[in-house]
Amino acid sequence: MYEIRIHSRGGRGEVTAARLLAPAAIHDGKYATACPFYGAERRSAPIVSFVRIDDKPIRTYSQIKKPDLVVVLDASVMETVDVLQGLKTGGRVFINSAHKRELSGFSPCNVDLTGIALKENLTVAGHQS
Repeated sequence: MYEIRIHSRGGRGEVTAARLLAPAAIHDGKYATACPFYGAERRSAPIVSFVRIDDKPIRTYSQIKKPDLVVVLDASVMETVDVLQGLKTGGRVFINSAHKRELSGFSPCNVDLTGIALKENLTVAGHQS
């Protein structure tokens, strides 16, 4: 089973990302689940979503404690949340950031997704520029 944990802030697309990734995996012939985790938080509060992908039916629908991949859609959440907690040895980290971030023991993939969206005049965080 491949497990993905997505970190961001409320309203920045983390729940939507999980809900798009799971059906994409299903379309590719896999089994998948998407599970957001949030309470009564307000917009911009730290939020986490989980995606599981496997070749066989998935019977677990809960938080992911030891992900294979961590996706950080809003790098500012890294100031208050340990996004690397439980990341498996050899796990991967994908960060939406205009600035290269070094992480002890990991080689993150840094991509300025927000910058690309702005350049292409796409909607960012629910607002068009």
